[in-house]
Amino acid sequence: MSPRVTEAHIEARYNEILGAAFRCFARSGLHGTTMQNIADEADLSAGALYRYFESKEALVRTLATRSAERRLETFSRLETGAGVEALANLVFEILGALEAEEAEASVRLDVRLWAEMLDEPEGREIILDAFASLREPVAAFVRAEQQAGRIAKSVEPGAVGWVVLSLMAGVELQRAYEPKLDLAAYRTVVRQLLAGLG
Repeated sequence: MSPRVTEAHIEARYNEILGAAFRCFARSGLHGTTMQNIADEADLSAGALYRYFESKEALVRTLATRSAERRLETFSRLETGAGVEALANLVFEILGALEAEEAEASVRLDVRLWAEMLDEPEGREIILDAFASLREPVAAFVRAEQQAGRIAKSVEPGAVGWVVLSLMAGVELQRAYEPKLDLAAYRTVVRQLLAGLG
């Protein structure tokens, strides 16, 4: 009788495969990576890999979803009560994380995922949902701070969500092309811009 495979083992192997796919895609691009490359990176047979993911596209979609979930977790820490400074601090923190050397692979993969999903209906919905999940907490935060009188009523909450998302996506795109981008200066200007909402 073969030993029973536990849920913990399955989950660990699933995450190992995603890690292997991330490294392969960041290193060789989405189109330059094969399922065999990922299997080799994960130290699995191709057959074992297909038991977890039916295709490379399924892996790409899962990585895109995971990336969005990580960002949503960060934005969920946005609490009302401190005015626009709380929003500036959060964006400042996120941008600061992009300064780390290990962020380069993540940034390059994000940019590739956005492009890959553009013409794929299911993938496009994942990205649109991801964008909305970042915009909406910001808009809700702005509305609450407006009610408390800490952000000007003339500010459109939804538009602030769009602007913050644009700041994040824009710097990732530039960081992918220019690893030595002066993010410290960028962060300072972002803080100055967001301070104007008060």
